[in-house]
Amino acid sequence: MKQSNNIPVFDKSAFNQEIELFVKNTGESYIDAVIHYAEKRNMEVETVSKMLNKVIRQKIESEASDLNLLREKLCKLPV
Repeated sequence: MKQSNNIPVFDKSAFNQEIELFVKNTGESYIDAVIHYAEKRNMEVETVSKMLNKVIRQKIESEASDLNLLREKLCKLPV
C-alpha cells in the first residue's frame, strides 16, 4: 500500500496476492481472508471486495454456494 497525500493507494495485484497467500498459509476460506484483510486495514468489506480479481470472486462464490449463502445454488459437475 502506497501513501499519496495521506490517501492510501492500493495495488490490486498485490492485494490479491496477499489474499491468496493468507488462504494458503492459514487454510482459512477466501471469505474469511477478505474479512480479515478488511478488519486489519480498518476498511469496509464492500470497499475491499471491489479490489478482488475474477478468480478470487469465483472462489468466494463457490464457498458461499457450498455454505448455502446464495439464493440460487451454483451448478457443479461431480468430481
